Amino acid sequence: FACECTKCARRWKRSGSDNILLPDILRSWQVEFLSSQGIRTIEELVHLKQPKVNGFPKLMVKWRKEKHMKPMTKKSCRAALIIWSRTANAIVNNTHSWRVIGFSSDQQEIK
Repeated sequence: FACECTKCARRWKRSGSDNILLPDILRSWQVEFLSSQGIRTIEELVHLKQPKVNGFPKLMVKWRKEKHMKPMTKKSCRAALIIWSRTANAIVNNTHSWRVIGFSSDQQEIK
């Protein structure tokens, strides 16, 4: 997860639903960028495949410049997008395994 502080951990545990939101796993600027590109759910992030990823790095470089953020190269942006997608995929798969064995998200252990 993007943040491991106690406040965020309580929010995650308290949610009590099987729906994991992007703010639960990403930083606010990352969520804002993805939302600006039409990606609003973790499932949409998981399905961000290679052809679609190829156009996003350039958009991210431009978006960061418009937001007056520290510049990043297209290569760094591409790597970030792949990491976000893989993280989302791992969390979805992990959450699915909790559902299969009969745990709800409010019973999941926070580490």
